[in-house]
Amino acid sequence: MDNSFAIIIVAVITAVGAIIVAVIQNLRKENKQDHNVVQSQLKHLYGVAIRTETKLDRVKDELSNHLSWHQGGLHGETEERNKRGA
Repeated sequence: MDNSFAIIIVAVITAVGAIIVAVIQNLRKENKQDHNVVQSQLKHLYGVAIRTETKLDRVKDELSNHLSWHQGGLHGETEERNKRGA
């Protein structure tokens, strides 16, 4: 093998290696950007879930109070119905 031929092979291997490294670095950069986007969306969804839970708790309390109001009279009748004599 000639010495100049060995130098050409080494140069080609180095160039291919540099291209592979450049592609990998680019993919890492894109992955980091994608990760940031997903993290931002997850934070938004978490906020929506907390607001929904708060609203559900409020509706649950209101419904519970309403049902308690219905159960306030004799034999499950409301006070208004008792006043009317029904």
